[in-house]
Amino acid sequence: MAKLIFKKDGEENISVVHPVARDVIERERGVAFANDADYMAFVQERSHPKDENEVDIPGSWRQCEEADLPASREFRDAWVDNQPGTQIDIDCARAEALVRAQMAAEHKANLKQLNEDLEVAQDMNDAAEVARLNAAINAKKGALAAQMAVLNAMNNAGKVNDESALQALRDARDAYSNA
Repeated sequence: MAKLIFKKDGEENISVVHPVARDVIERERGVAFANDADYMAFVQERSHPKDENEVDIPGSWRQCEEADLPASREFRDAWVDNQPGTQIDIDCARAEALVRAQMAAEHKANLKQLNEDLEVAQDMNDAAEVARLNAAINAKKGALAAQMAVLNAMNNAGKVNDESALQALRDARDAYSNA
């Protein structure tokens, strides 16, 4: 079944609309579409993004097939529709920004928990636990710095659908998570 792609004017972000089947809409809404074009126009109208004032956001629509979408949603927020053809692409620079944000969020959560545990250990005058937690904090900081250095050495500008670059991003993210 065809999918609809919406792209806001002046942005690279896309929205993918997976329309409800025509027969289901006709049955549930009690409408009969004259043709597929009327059905898709109905779906577009119902799916069009709105701003905070419920005004349609300017942008463009196009159709694509399931095969035009990346096989995995792993880097969904890095999907773009700015290359020739019908395929939706993964922008590697945007995927890198996502991985950096994921690692930063994970790092923040890890340090928050470790610092809370450290505070308890300090209150209990547990020198061994304080030393262990300080070492764990330093290890997490070192792991993040090491993986950020790996990301800094990458040059993903202009790359799309580069599986080796995407795998390197996965590897850096996983290396930090497993550190």
